[in-house]
Amino acid sequence: MKKLISRHDLEYYTMLKKVLYNLELNDKDYMWLISDIEAYPNEQEYEELINQKDYLLLTTKQLIKMLEDDDFQWIWAVFSAIPSKYKEEDILKHDLPYCHSYFDQEYNPFVDEPKIQHPLAEFELYAVDSTYMFIVTDDNELIKKFKRSYPLFISKFEDQTVKINFKNKYFPNELNLSLFVCSKECSHAYIDTSDYTHVCEHCYEPLKRLYALKYRKAKRNIFYSKSLVNKYNAYKEPESKEYIDDITLEDFKNGKVDCIGDIKEVWIALACCTKDCGNVELIVDGSTQVCPRCGKTMYRTKVHKYLLKE
Repeated sequence: MKKLISRHDLEYYTMLKKVLYNLELNDKDYMWLISDIEAYPNEQEYEELINQKDYLLLTTKQLIKMLEDDDFQWIWAVFSAIPSKYKEEDILKHDLPYCHSYFDQEYNPFVDEPKIQHPLAEFELYAVDSTYMFIVTDDNELIKKFKRSYPLFISKFEDQTVKINFKNKYFPNELNLSLFVCSKECSHAYIDTSDYTHVCEHCYEPLKRLYALKYRKAKRNIFYSKSLVNKYNAYKEPESKEYIDDITLEDFKNGKVDCIGDIKEVWIALACCTKDCGNVELIVDGSTQVCPRCGKTMYRTKVHKYLLKE
């Protein structure tokens, strides 16, 4: 069994439609079990479809139709290609494959020996944190197509992310969140933790910290994973922070911007860089992931919910 990783071939990951056509899978007779999904389609129909349950089960034709209508980005997901001869009840009697919610699981798809998680699948594709994708397969023809389509592939990471012990010491009972604005021409803004020098992911210039508010840790720790929605009935999408992307430094100088206190809850991610760098930081989930030490992309691991301290 082999794992091939594409990390530097594309500007954005993962746009599934192009992947399927590149690998000539757009007309193959599969049932696609898609699980552990984080994605935000533009079309309400598909947004509702993804949010209805922990998985999607689609024929290749149905999947291509959806992607033709709305070629949205898959941030996290496992795509298990299962021969169409199997019935839905046979497919769903097995555990759902996972990628985002691998914490405390027996198998870690990122560091353990590659294997196909679903016993009926012929191969599996992974979309990982909108940063890279990989395929797990023993099909030599498919391997050749992947190598041809993504020539910068690697078979393993040369520098694994730093190993960390998930203890509560990483998540303080209280923390300050600040509003950061890039002082350069790009003028991007972020809400993030206040403990280190932040770097703009657009122009890689240091961000200017403007002001901070205090947030407290929620009593129950909830992983930011849609696979736990039904189990805990407690998942809630983080409030949109898209509106701050139009903020400029001049807006603050002129008093045109409201306080970030309107955001009552946030998800804080423990992000780690490569072991060569060794940096570990708390960041707001969805904010810049540029490591302030080395400039590489940090990877989100465990996530905790915080509430505005009134």
